[in-house]
Amino acid sequence: MEKYQNALIEAPEKAPVNELSPLNITYRIEATDSILMRVIYTNEFGKTTDREDLELPFEYSFHKSFDPASAISLRAYNYGGKDLQLSILVDGDVVSYRKYFGENFVAGDLIYFFL
Repeated sequence: MEKYQNALIEAPEKAPVNELSPLNITYRIEATDSILMRVIYTNEFGKTTDREDLELPFEYSFHKSFDPASAISLRAYNYGGKDLQLSILVDGDVVSYRKYFGENFVAGDLIYFFL
C-alpha cells in the first residue's frame, strides 16, 4: 500500500486565458440508393436545421468555435433505401462515423461532444 502526503501547490497569479480556436465542421451523408432524404443537424448558430428532399451525397460545412462539453448532432432518414452512411468531420478528420442498414427505410444519427 502506498502512502500519499498532502502537497501545497501555488496557483499562478493570473490564470492563462484559453482562447477557443474556430473549427471547420463538415457533415457528410451517403447512401447507395435513396428515393427521398431528410436531414436534421446542428447549424453554425447552435440551432437545429431540418431539410427535406435532398440529393445524395449531401455535405454541409461551417466554421465555428465551441465551448468545452458542447455537442453537435446529425440525423438522417433514407426513405426507400437500404443503407445510410453518416460522418462528422472536424478540421478534415473524421471524428464520428456510422453506417446503418434497413429495408425501404433507414434512420441514423450521430452526436459529437467537444471535450
